[in-house]
Amino acid sequence: MKKLSEKFLGGVIVASLVLIAGCATSGSASGSTSAPAAAAVTQATYPLSAAQGMQWDGWDANPTTAYANPGGNDGPKGVASYTILSTAPKSWGWGIVAQLSSVVNLSEFSHGHINFWLRSTYPGKLLVGFGTGTSDAADNGFAYTELASGNAGFINDGNWHQVTLAISSLKFWHKDGAQAPQAPDLTRVSAPFFTADVFASGGGYRGTRDTQDATNGQQIDVAGIEWTRS
Repeated sequence: MKKLSEKFLGGVIVASLVLIAGCATSGSASGSTSAPAAAAVTQATYPLSAAQGMQWDGWDANPTTAYANPGGNDGPKGVASYTILSTAPKSWGWGIVAQLSSVVNLSEFSHGHINFWLRSTYPGKLLVGFGTGTSDAADNGFAYTELASGNAGFINDGNWHQVTLAISSLKFWHKDGAQAPQAPDLTRVSAPFFTADVFASGGGYRGTRDTQDATNGQQIDVAGIEWTRS
């Protein structure tokens, strides 16, 4: 499982994304070195789906802080959707990652975007982005941004809205801190999408704690996650 905590430095939020156990790996990617990169994906879009071995994995454990239920094909234009719920957030917040069964080379998407649809009335800020590499490997890190209503196309009015994130604009956190690379290794993407709410960056809001009761409107629906090269 994975744990997301965070600290403040001069009023700026520094996400400390600590991998407690490995992401899915390709070959023997562990320790301080990484396995050779796979061939780059060259198609114009890379849609995220169960067909690629994707599975949702909530951060932390006993219990996990979040989980995702299939929402059927009720997304825009009938695409598959997932309902993200967090009924057991920790003191730091909650998080969930869409993880692949093996790393994928998305280096051709460095100037592209991550597009997805969100539907929610969630009032807190969300961290959204993607993860690279495997735990303890030199390529391990997260690229992310903070998403609030009114940013990048998201509006928390309970309707579907498409969110578009420029991959090159995302902040990058690496396990080695100041000694780390300053950009994600797109040749080894292990989690093409994640979302979380670190309560300090989200204004201390713990609104998904009771989302098993869907009538309270705080669930987060996501659909149509894809990477595009332009």
